[in-house]
Amino acid sequence: KPVSTEVTTAFPEAVGQQAALLDDLYLSDSGPNSVHLSWDASEGAFDSFRIQYHESSGAGTPREIVVKGNTRTTAIEGLWPNTEYTFTLSGLQRGTRRANLTTTGRTSRLDLEAPRKLEFQNIKETSVTVRWVPPASAVDTFKVSYQLADGGEPQSLTVEIGRA
Repeated sequence: KPVSTEVTTAFPEAVGQQAALLDDLYLSDSGPNSVHLSWDASEGAFDSFRIQYHESSGAGTPREIVVKGNTRTTAIEGLWPNTEYTFTLSGLQRGTRRANLTTTGRTSRLDLEAPRKLEFQNIKETSVTVRWVPPASAVDTFKVSYQLADGGEPQSLTVEIGRA
């Protein structure tokens, strides 16, 4: 005698039931260390959303956050500058994944601030002392470039913090 059983898959649309609507995963306001994710979903369709993300190159450790089912936007922070990430949004209903969307996006480059209060002191025929206030961002090396006023080849030197 044949044995049979009825099961419900993780995706209701596979067995002719109406699918829970999860649509349009957007990535915006990308900064050097964060991105802003937003999405559309039917009201009340999900108890929570799980967002899993990792560097698209496969480097680093995959991470995830869970937000409430009435949430439609969140910021993902603690990312690396100028790095492509893959984000997967899963809609959960009673702890079971009912739908998911995936997108990729890149964080912006780290824009460094310029040094402030640039001063030239002790100007002599073959030397000069240059002083400046470092920017607030974490900088450990500066490149100082100079050229003779009447032309000539540009020159540059690297100055490490602590030796300035």
